[in-house]
Amino acid sequence: MIPATVLTFNLPDDVHARIESLAATLDIRVVAVAPERFALPLGALLGIPTGPAGVPKEASGFSDPMLLMCNLDEAQFNRFLQMLRGPGLPRIPLKAVLTPHNVSWNAVQLHDELAREHAAMGR
Repeated sequence: MIPATVLTFNLPDDVHARIESLAATLDIRVVAVAPERFALPLGALLGIPTGPAGVPKEASGFSDPMLLMCNLDEAQFNRFLQMLRGPGLPRIPLKAVLTPHNVSWNAVQLHDELAREHAAMGR
């Protein structure tokens, strides 16, 4: 089983380090995903088999910060989100949980879906 993990996308090093430090207190590992890996399936980024290996789907990339949470229990999830609202951290509106529905998506597909949802909620 994959341990409680948060994947980070496009975070400045200092913000990633701060989140990593906070998450460590909850026994959550934090992994920065390099832009050249954005085309890989989300599951593959976490070591989860997502089907036959092949050429990754084309992905143009994005620059917004984004978080993907995997296997956090309810207490970890709630506490982690609370910590993200603490002082010294920028707001990261694009956050998701890994699901059976999105495990085969790549980071760009997840980003695009979250951006659409975020824009719809802002209306």
